[in-house]
Amino acid sequence: RKHCSTSVDFSMNVTVDERECKIMCMNSLSNKFGGRLVFGKGLLFHKKSVERLGGSLNAQKDDDAWLVNVVIPLN
Repeated sequence: RKHCSTSVDFSMNVTVDERECKIMCMNSLSNKFGGRLVFGKGLLFHKKSVERLGGSLNAQKDDDAWLVNVVIPLN
């Protein structure tokens, strides 16, 4: 929880099969930035790292939650 406040809900689900690894993270939005959705350099760094592996990283706001979905091919 480096960037997620300890006062908000957080969940992570990781699934792996013979083709890919999927990581889904969700945390409640905090009021740290006054309700604004802020993309820092960390997400961009991780997105580029995942893309170098042939995968994808998508981050979005969904109602009152922050969602991050990562797919990394294993072959």
